[in-house]
Amino acid sequence: MTALIGIQMEYRPKTKKLKSICVCILALLGLAFATLPLQAQDTTEDITQRFFELYKTSYEEAVNYAYGTNPTLMERDRSGYDTLMSILNSNVPMMGEYSGYELISEKSLAGRVKNISYLLKYSLVPVRLRFTLAKNDEKWKLFAMTIDANDLEEELQQAGTFFEYDDADTPEGVTMVINKFFEKYKQSIGQAFDFAMRTTAVDDEQVLRSLEAMRTGFEAYNEDLGKFLDHEQLMYVKMADSFSFATYVAYYEQNTIRILFLMYKADENWRIERFRLYDDVQEQLEETVKIYRLN
Repeated sequence: MTALIGIQMEYRPKTKKLKSICVCILALLGLAFATLPLQAQDTTEDITQRFFELYKTSYEEAVNYAYGTNPTLMERDRSGYDTLMSILNSNVPMMGEYSGYELISEKSLAGRVKNISYLLKYSLVPVRLRFTLAKNDEKWKLFAMTIDANDLEEELQQAGTFFEYDDADTPEGVTMVINKFFEKYKQSIGQAFDFAMRTTAVDDEQVLRSLEAMRTGFEAYNEDLGKFLDHEQLMYVKMADSFSFATYVAYYEQNTIRILFLMYKADENWRIERFRLYDDVQEQLEETVKIYRLN
């Protein structure tokens, strides 16, 4: 703004009064624009919306903006900023194309503190971004920010305890993919695992080795279950438009097991992002009863 005023102050004797008026107007405009960042922080939505506008073109600018809402945060938590930037710098190039974000959850504490979780949609992996925002004075400010792809399952399961199962809410695409999984499952455990792995976009060697180890272990465990008979949906929880989890019961002659599917829609099609096998069906059923009683 200083440079702009300087140009307008170019000396021309016949228009000195006019130029003086221009300078006053520009100065007032400069003052008005200077107050915009403060007005843009009146709500948490203002901060997160501006963050994601910047994130489209530069995650570094977005993070710097968020930390800029609370200058003292950088002073007392420089390590948190450095850790966040290190994670982004090392992982963003491997996460594929960014296509947007969706709200997962928003929790308020006493009206002055909010924990907000968002899903960052990348073509190869879903990522969770969490804000902790607080309003200690007149403005909302950032107090913490974390990003990860590993705790989504934990958050989904915790959030799932607040929802009742309703198969009418299960997207057709989710049902179609999981039914194909069980069609393969009837033929062999190996074919089901292969199908699930083909639907994911994971190319991390450590993750693939983990899935192979799970396949080997379950094939051995499966020998004690007897013949696979049928499957039934136990719970479906939508966390965002493009991310959810579904729990199924698999019935065997000798026992029952629970299979948890984490479902992700990076583009137009749903896929199995991760899945887990459990033998604690009774425990989850008991917890579900407790949840229904609370309602």
